[in-house]
Amino acid sequence: MGDHGPNVGEHRFSHETIALEERNPMFYLSLPKDLRKADNSIVKNLKANKNKLIAHYDLYATMIDIAESVGAEIPIDTTFHGKSFFKPIPDGRTCGEMGISPMYCNCRYKKANLTSENPLYQKILDSIFSKMNETIAPFTDICVVPLYSSKFQPVMKEIFYPGTTKTLKIYQVIFETLPDNGRWETYVSVKFHHDWIEIQNFLNLGNRLNPPWAKRCSNTIRDFCFCKS
Repeated sequence: MGDHGPNVGEHRFSHETIALEERNPMFYLSLPKDLRKADNSIVKNLKANKNKLIAHYDLYATMIDIAESVGAEIPIDTTFHGKSFFKPIPDGRTCGEMGISPMYCNCRYKKANLTSENPLYQKILDSIFSKMNETIAPFTDICVVPLYSSKFQPVMKEIFYPGTTKTLKIYQVIFETLPDNGRWETYVSVKFHHDWIEIQNFLNLGNRLNPPWAKRCSNTIRDFCFCKS
């Protein structure tokens, strides 16, 4: 079981397939021989579920299922967001129903480019860098404050994620920072109120798409901190 697929290097932001693989970690499950040979509901359900949309919530439910099968007492207030691999998983599940953030969803929802001519484009960039500056503020004694790199034209795409509306939109953003040419991917939600716009990041920083080339001097914000000395 892996925590993610390939997630750094030039290929990561030049091929959509690799980007999908980053969010699609390897997972293999090997049954005991006695169960493998049996013609039972567990084997049938596993085979039926192998091509279904699953998440770590389902893995958690599966572990609980295994524990209960050997007599473990599970607290009655245990919250389940997923379904055990050993039981039927329905078709047509969506990321929204499963609690998967758009940042980690592999469903290929329709996308539309947001160009730099749109006033929202700069507002989103300003919001991202404001959040980055807020995050790095406690570490400015050792870290260089990241700056916008104009050498790379930021890519912004609206994601038509289930639940988005005319007043709630989600955007994927890829941008670059100085001084170490860090390339980042993040997602933001934009809420359109009557006379103002609310922009929120899904993550403080986002995912770094290329490895940090310089020495890191803070483990707390390791990929984000370019050492002053």
